[in-house]
Amino acid sequence: MRRRDVFAGATAAGAAALLPTAAGPRGSRPYTERYLGRTIRIDAPHGTARVTIDGRALDLMRMGADAYLSPLCHYGFDRTPLAAARRAVRRLRGARLLPPPPLRSWPRPVVPPGPAPPARPYVRKNHLALTAQERHRFVDAVLEAKRRGVYDALVAVHIRLNSHDYIHRDHGRRTAHLTPSLLPWHRQFLLYFEQELRAIDPAVTLPYWDWTSDRGRESPLWADDFMGGDGRPGDRQVTAGPFARRNGWRLGVDVRPTGHDVAWLNGHYTQDDRHFLTRALRRPGVLSTARQLEAALALPVYDCPPWNHLSGQSRSQRSFRNHLEGYAKFPWERDWGKLHGSAHAFVGGHMDFIGSPNDPVFFLHHCFIDKIWAEWQRRHPGVPHYLPLEPAPDVPGLHTPLAPWHTMSPADLVDHTRFYRYDA
Repeated sequence: MRRRDVFAGATAAGAAALLPTAAGPRGSRPYTERYLGRTIRIDAPHGTARVTIDGRALDLMRMGADAYLSPLCHYGFDRTPLAAARRAVRRLRGARLLPPPPLRSWPRPVVPPGPAPPARPYVRKNHLALTAQERHRFVDAVLEAKRRGVYDALVAVHIRLNSHDYIHRDHGRRTAHLTPSLLPWHRQFLLYFEQELRAIDPAVTLPYWDWTSDRGRESPLWADDFMGGDGRPGDRQVTAGPFARRNGWRLGVDVRPTGHDVAWLNGHYTQDDRHFLTRALRRPGVLSTARQLEAALALPVYDCPPWNHLSGQSRSQRSFRNHLEGYAKFPWERDWGKLHGSAHAFVGGHMDFIGSPNDPVFFLHHCFIDKIWAEWQRRHPGVPHYLPLEPAPDVPGLHTPLAPWHTMSPADLVDHTRFYRYDA
């Protein structure tokens, strides 16, 4: 059973409060509106609030009294169910809501060998420190990884794990999100990608994007010779730069890998049939600040029970991992979805959803998240750098091999210096 205090629509007593003000004083009266060509309906059949878009249910996650998160927009919290539904509609603009395909079993993932440490650790740099040639070589390596199919294979892995983790956010095995293994799992994910890039060009390493200081749309990050810019009005398609559809960047894997499906994906996610990358850059204030990052880095405990999105929300227990992921906040912080979540929300488009690695800026963002973990480890040498040490219900322990590869455990990934170091 899911926790009754987490989900919008969990109890009859809370149903009226979950409906928008426009639903009227009775609260339980259904509310319907047309928004950008979609029909949003919010009602409370049998005392349970329910939100649908074109007849398909949205399973909203509730954080606190006034924060709702749609499964279609994992990193953007809204203050009402209606606002969350409208955000989901904007996310779907230009896509179709397709019926679930026939249920099929997911094939066993291709398992590359565990990343091998290089003869000498290489250096990951801030993208602002890259030379013009280094930027060009990085982009060329990413494009070649896309042509070889490696890039889309990694996107498919992320979609599979991300969707499963969010559906089982309260009870059920979680490996890559809403779990202590968020940081080691993504460290391995980045290592696999970087290994492929370096097989194409040994001079290439992953750069990072420090969004605490590099916050504007005018940043070289969004230049036409690097990540490209914002999406155009309307369908939010990226039309400039090497990752624009018109320049050859065609999405091969979006919400689900073509031809495969699993039960927990049906009914929770719709297929996104667009083959172009989308972005909807927001104002810089959406990004978390250096102060917020410093407050998280000061926390001395890596993680704590219940080892999910509720970890570290009490004053007596703090979770560095959950504050970094964005599902915990300090009393002085106004909004949920900070740090890791804030950069996803700032970029928007595909970065707002489970197919976020379709946008190459994902890897620069998560490279910075990895750097933050490395900095936290440096500041706290005398505490466990991963918890739980033993497997806990639904989450990996220190020596649990991480799915879907089962080649490395958090213990193998805690020390990144065997592979790389950061420039500062």
